[in-house]
Amino acid sequence: AISSKTTIPILTGVKLEVSDLGIKFTGSNADISIETFLYASDEDAQLKIEGTGAIVLQPARFFNDIISKLPDDVFTFEVKDGMQARIESATSSFKINGLDANNYPYLPEMDERLAFKLPVQELKQVIRQTVHSVSMHETRPILTGVKFDLGQDMLKAVSTDSHRLSQRQIKMDGLTDVEY
Repeated sequence: AISSKTTIPILTGVKLEVSDLGIKFTGSNADISIETFLYASDEDAQLKIEGTGAIVLQPARFFNDIISKLPDDVFTFEVKDGMQARIESATSSFKINGLDANNYPYLPEMDERLAFKLPVQELKQVIRQTVHSVSMHETRPILTGVKFDLGQDMLKAVSTDSHRLSQRQIKMDGLTDVEY
């Protein structure tokens, strides 16, 4: 979701928010936003939090490159003065300049009552089965996406380019009638 080319420079970075519960990572390109949370209580994460705070590391690809190429399994991440991050492992040390996390655009709040859970593989299958009939022409933007309807215990995905039509329905228990 993070673009290297954007009209809002802070969106080239990844926002990290550390709380006592864990670390929230946020990336956005103004059209698509992805937020994920790494819980401190997750034993597989082996996360030890010694302080809280937030920073935007820019550009995000530097942070990604550093973390993915660290030679050790364990590393330390520290933010100094809210504007610079230090990443250290047993054999490496890096400093990345950051930005004030308060300047990062806020994501819209989601109504938890409208949330539902769907296995990732099933979502991928729904997308594969409907995306081929999405229009590639920007002249009719309404046809450039997949419509999702929730209701009557069904999730329905529909797409069309005005020549082809795709529809996929999934039975889901406990849904209320909602249209997105």
